[in-house]
Amino acid sequence: MDHEKVWMELDQISKRCQEDGLPLEASTEERQRHLWQQLLSSETKLQSATEELLTLRTQQANEMKELESYVAHIRALLEERECLTAEYERDNEELRHELHQVKHQQETQSKELAELLSQEDLGEIGLSSPSEQVAYLLVERATLLERLEAAERSLESQSLAGNPNDFDHQEHIRHMMGEDLRQRSEDVRRTVDAVAKAHSEELSRERSERQRLERDLEEASGRLAMAHQDIRRLSDKLDEARNGNQDTNGSELKGTAKEVESSRKEVDELKIGDTMRLQRLDAENKTLGERVRLLESEKQNLLDQVLKNAAANQDLKDKSGEPQNGAPAFSVEGKDLSHKRCHEALEDGLVQVRELQRQLQRLRKEQEEVEERNEELEALLGEAQNTSKEERHRHDGEVEGLHRRIRSLEAELKKQDSQENKLKNGEEVKPTDSYLQPHLRDSAQERMALLEARLTEEKDWRKQLELDLSAAQTALKKDKEALQIGERELKKLRLEVSGLQTECQQGKTLIKSLTQVKGEKAVLEEKVAQMERTHKRLQSELDRYKDSSQAQGDVRDNRLQVEQLQLQADRLTVELSSLQTTHNSLRDEMTSERLRSAELQAELSSAVQEKLAAKGERERLELEIQRLNKLLLWHQEQLSFAQEAQKHQKQGALHIGSGFSPEQSKDNGLDQQELNHLQKKLEEERQKASHHQMALQAQVHEAQAHIRSQESFLSQRSEEAKQMKQDLQRAQSLFASAERELRYEKEKNVDLKRHNTLLEQEKLKLCAEMKQVQTKLVQAEQKVQTQDAEGERQQQKIRDLELELARSSTNHSATSSLQEELQAERAGLIAADKKVLELQQQLKNAQHLLRVEEARTSESSRLERDSRDLSDTLSALRAQQQEEHITRKLLEQREEELQQQVGSLRLKEASLSRTNTELSHRVQQLDARLSILEAELSKTREEAKNNLKSNQRLQEELVASQQECERLQEELQQVLLQLDSRLRKYNEKQSQHKSKLHQAKLVFLKATAQRDSTIQRLENDLALASSLSLKEKERVNTVMMENEKLLGEKRELLRRVSEAEETGSNGMRTASTLQHRVNGLEMENRQLQDRTMKLSNQVSSLERALRNVESFYSLEKKTKEQFFPSDGLSEGILQASTLSVTASSCDHVDILDAICRAKASQHTDGTRASVSTYQMSEQGYLNLVSPMVTPTSPKGTEASPNE
Repeated sequence: MDHEKVWMELDQISKRCQEDGLPLEASTEERQRHLWQQLLSSETKLQSATEELLTLRTQQANEMKELESYVAHIRALLEERECLTAEYERDNEELRHELHQVKHQQETQSKELAELLSQEDLGEIGLSSPSEQVAYLLVERATLLERLEAAERSLESQSLAGNPNDFDHQEHIRHMMGEDLRQRSEDVRRTVDAVAKAHSEELSRERSERQRLERDLEEASGRLAMAHQDIRRLSDKLDEARNGNQDTNGSELKGTAKEVESSRKEVDELKIGDTMRLQRLDAENKTLGERVRLLESEKQNLLDQVLKNAAANQDLKDKSGEPQNGAPAFSVEGKDLSHKRCHEALEDGLVQVRELQRQLQRLRKEQEEVEERNEELEALLGEAQNTSKEERHRHDGEVEGLHRRIRSLEAELKKQDSQENKLKNGEEVKPTDSYLQPHLRDSAQERMALLEARLTEEKDWRKQLELDLSAAQTALKKDKEALQIGERELKKLRLEVSGLQTECQQGKTLIKSLTQVKGEKAVLEEKVAQMERTHKRLQSELDRYKDSSQAQGDVRDNRLQVEQLQLQADRLTVELSSLQTTHNSLRDEMTSERLRSAELQAELSSAVQEKLAAKGERERLELEIQRLNKLLLWHQEQLSFAQEAQKHQKQGALHIGSGFSPEQSKDNGLDQQELNHLQKKLEEERQKASHHQMALQAQVHEAQAHIRSQESFLSQRSEEAKQMKQDLQRAQSLFASAERELRYEKEKNVDLKRHNTLLEQEKLKLCAEMKQVQTKLVQAEQKVQTQDAEGERQQQKIRDLELELARSSTNHSATSSLQEELQAERAGLIAADKKVLELQQQLKNAQHLLRVEEARTSESSRLERDSRDLSDTLSALRAQQQEEHITRKLLEQREEELQQQVGSLRLKEASLSRTNTELSHRVQQLDARLSILEAELSKTREEAKNNLKSNQRLQEELVASQQECERLQEELQQVLLQLDSRLRKYNEKQSQHKSKLHQAKLVFLKATAQRDSTIQRLENDLALASSLSLKEKERVNTVMMENEKLLGEKRELLRRVSEAEETGSNGMRTASTLQHRVNGLEMENRQLQDRTMKLSNQVSSLERALRNVESFYSLEKKTKEQFFPSDGLSEGILQASTLSVTASSCDHVDILDAICRAKASQHTDGTRASVSTYQMSEQGYLNLVSPMVTPTSPKGTEASPNE
């Protein structure tokens, strides 16, 4: 069989040589040379591959370190972002609470006003707006003042003759009180104005800071995009390395690719979440700021009204109290009331100032946090730039190394060509060289192709990066310019709106329409900017396609498709991005929670397994303790048995000494010496046994303590398992809460969509209102023309008509300004379209110039290549000349060396045959790997086909969604039309109601003018004023009580927050202590395991010693039966002594066994002596000895089975 295998291997070698190009007639030396060259080439390839693997591993390790540091930094940023969001949410909740309180106060005030009006039979006025109520009260105040002046004149005519001094004193008091009230009201207004200015300045600062932050975020996003491109490039390189070295570094490269993908996802999620949260916070802050401004304006109006009413009431009291109670008492009471009211107003102002100061401090803290975050982002960007620079330097170094390698390979190829030419011209042809040259050419060509492909890829990548950078810079510049223009326009429009608000109330509707038009203008500008961006992006993509494919027909088709798809892409990108972000965030949360649950389950299973293992160890230790107890009992029995044997030996020696003859006394003395020696050894062995027993007991105690510790450990593990179950339940509850939050977010999205639809409806309403205003203006102009013709007849209505003309003129001016602005906007749009056309023409010119420059660069590169080729050929020819001289000398030396190496190569044939078999096995392995790679390629192609199918399905779904959107828009238009009709009806009803109220007011004024009983009405008014003052006092007291309650609640909340922080810190401390305890328990477990291992080793050593002793005693018995079958008692004792001497190195059990054997030999000798025919003295001796020997016989028999 071996011979056949050898022949089979030789046949395989010959076939392989034929395939490589060797003829059948080639000699063994040629075959050996061929194989040797293959070996050398394979070794060089292996060395190069190992070097490349080492470099790849070092690069991979460095990249992994960088990725780990980057991920850690990102995680720290995530934690900080969560803290900031929590703080923002707390602030928003506080502001909402304050808004709720203010709304509640307003509702209570409105209810009180309605009650007061209903008490005086003025419920219809309560249904109208507050401005109309104030107008009604002012009219009544004017009428009352007129009546009071008439009453004062009548009273002054009566009292001038009587008391002129009292009148002067009263006037002085009134003057002083009026001045005090005016000064205090002015102080309150100044404080409110200062606070409002400070608040507006802070808001402007916050807006500027937010704009700066948004710009920084945009820059950071751009830099992050660059970092993403670098990461993608690195991942591509890793994929190439993975394809080249799947067997060695497959798992490591997959892990790095996964980590890179996870880092990309995390960065995208962070960017999207930051932008969304910033937008949401900006919107909330804007709404809150607007609400605060409205509340402040309402408060100021209310304060002014209260002050006016208080002054009117004081005047009424002064005037009514003069004829009744006298001047001094009334002045004192008025002073007290005015002082109290002023103090209350001042306290309210101080409370507002404190609240505003707190808001300022909070906003400053937020500003500082935002600045710190910006600094961290700048540091991150600096790190990213440094890493990108380092990677560029590294790539440049790699490119230079590749160029050098290419040059060296070209030089080698030229050398080989020169050698082939020499061999063809007439030199001796060597089959080995002719076989190597094609292989070297193929390998060199493959390397050259790979290197050229890498160079082209890197050049394309650099060009793409440059194009992206230029496009991003231009887009940023245009965005900044558009933002500046929009800000300027917004400032101008705000000034115009403020002027129109002061002119008339009807202008408010026009201002709203203006703001909406401006919003539409901004939207149109944004759309134009988006179109420009998309146009630029598409042009850049077209340039890339030109560089890659150089196919102009495809580019034209793509342009047509791009023009058709621009409208659809603009609509769908926003929706897709929002849906993808929400889907990704939810999916990541679900996966993280699932991973947590899986980890908890794994920890539970590991805890259960550890518990079972601990139980098994406990049972094993109990079995070992039982076995050790049995060994102790056995040793104790052997010791007691040895003591009894010594006693019997002593008694036997006494009887022997009395009965033996003098000739045997010497032998007995020797026996006694040996027995003494044995006794000494027995005592020593007893001491050793006692020590051993103590050690075993200590080990038993340690084992018991270990069992107890393991029981405690098991109890702790059971508690930990319970805690893990609780954690699992918590995780499940968190999972359920996350699902609820997902549903809540979906509902929010639905609400936002509804809000957008409502805004669109309002837009349409405003457009309709604009049309109505225009029609009204036309009607007003017609009325003016008719009224000019009828001016002579209707002189009484001139004033009303002038007022209407003024209003119509203001409306006309507003409409004219709006038309001018619309015309300006149209002109701006036309200019923007012209700019777009000019930009397109410029792009076409730039494309033409790029083509011309590409042709020039191609020609210049071709010329450079030709010059390089010529220089290379010259250098190669010179090198060939030098190498030819060197090769001739080397060939002569090789001929001499080859003759010497023929003998050595014959010896190496066997080794080469073995190497050939190994190489064949390797070739088979490589073939199998190639088949595996081909299967993987087929799988990847199938996956690509599946991806294309999925993309087609998504496109179909998008078309269906577009159709649904159009249908919904049509339905919304119908709903808007219905709403417009209903709003018109509602406005008509309101106008009718206002006309009725105006008529009622006129009737009421006429009725009040006709009344004569003014004195009774004044008394009723005084009573009402006193009740109002009392109610105001009660209201102030309730407000103060509520403020105190709120302050107490704030203190309790702060205390709870501090307690929560303390509990958090305590929880962290307990967690750290638990970790320390767990580490200590793990150390104790390791120590206990080491101890159990030592105990098991000791037990195994003891068992081995017992087995050795038993084997040794069995051998001794056999030797005794062979060599000493009929010896006496003295020989047995000598043998026992020799055995004790020889076995002194053994354990104490050996000595006990030797003693038992000696007793057995004595018993056999006694039986033999009783049978033999000796003298009577000897018989008497035997009879004397026999009763002493017989008791030992059963013990000997008992000892034998023990052995």
